[in-house]
Amino acid sequence: MQEFDALLERARQGDRDALGQLLDRYRDRLRDTANGSLGNRILVRADASDVVQQSILSAFRSFHEFVGSNDAQLAAWLDRIHERNIQDTIRMHATAQKRSVSKQVSIDAAGGEIPGHHPITNEGEGSAVARSREEIESLMIQIERLPADQRDAVKMRHLSGKGLAEIAVEMDRSKLAVAALIKRGLEKLRRKATTDEQSDK
Repeated sequence: MQEFDALLERARQGDRDALGQLLDRYRDRLRDTANGSLGNRILVRADASDVVQQSILSAFRSFHEFVGSNDAQLAAWLDRIHERNIQDTIRMHATAQKRSVSKQVSIDAAGGEIPGHHPITNEGEGSAVARSREEIESLMIQIERLPADQRDAVKMRHLSGKGLAEIAVEMDRSKLAVAALIKRGLEKLRRKATTDEQSDK
């Protein structure tokens, strides 16, 4: 308990190493929660350790908001952050799975579709459904290959549906910086889709 109190005091004084040590004490607990909450279908696509790391990072950035003074209070505060990240992960993968096969696959805030991802008509519906699933999988892979900051911004904005202000808080950036990250990420996705479409011709 004395070690916890000492780390907490140092963390509140701005010692980043102490804060890292403090939060790392809960890593196993958070991993167990993620493994229990995500389910096998999502864990095939999402690594629980990545969700834990995101929660640790979120806590690191927003530690100034923690007003508790003991282990139980810090654990409860972390649990709330972690639960939000778990729900974001679940929504992200549910969105990918549930996108309507009768609509265009689009993540452009302005409404333009990603080149190479086409709407589905009633004709050849079975093969169209399979094609749509392949396109979604391809799109998700390309998002994951974006630089980390662009990837996180795009996923939070277009898969989790978060607003710029909320993303700015989570990423510790200005709204203008977040918008720029999203724009650059979308441009890279469009360029990749265009290249793939041309190579298929």
